[in-house]
Amino acid sequence: LHGRGLSDDTLLKWSIGYNPFDGYGIPQEWGITGESKPYLPKGVVIPCQDADGLHYVKIRRRTGNPKYLMIVGSNIWPFGFTSFRDCTLAVFFESELDALLAYQTGLKIGYAALPAGQLLRSNHSKYFTEIDSVAVVPDIDEKNAGIDHAQRLGQIPGFYVAPGVPYGKDLTEFY
Repeated sequence: LHGRGLSDDTLLKWSIGYNPFDGYGIPQEWGITGESKPYLPKGVVIPCQDADGLHYVKIRRRTGNPKYLMIVGSNIWPFGFTSFRDCTLAVFFESELDALLAYQTGLKIGYAALPAGQLLRSNHSKYFTEIDSVAVVPDIDEKNAGIDHAQRLGQIPGFYVAPGVPYGKDLTEFY
């Protein structure tokens, strides 16, 4: 993560961690009822939490597909809404790690991640009360999923599609 430009302060503030081994969690410890055991693969642990609570725990694996796994019991939710406080401009990325790298600039801008295929919902509107404009930075990937997603978001009033990074597929790869 340091090689992608992320500082210890940022990783600590956003509770980013690392799970060193593959395994299964105890359902009761994860608030899960029933027989389903949460699979916890080796990788970077990315929790999404805000004033409403913990929305998801996602693990980014170094190898394997899919690259990102959401732990059983997680809910789809945009990452980084807490950074929107007292901001009038926000930037959406496809990856949490890209949003965190941009957050480190210290500019008073909201930084969030909304992976391709995920949509904004009406219950997200409370986070946009002070936001006038949202720039959506697309990931440049082989299947154009990032560009297609950015273009869909760009149709929302106040949202616009920003140019991608000069090279690489996303901000952390460009770094």
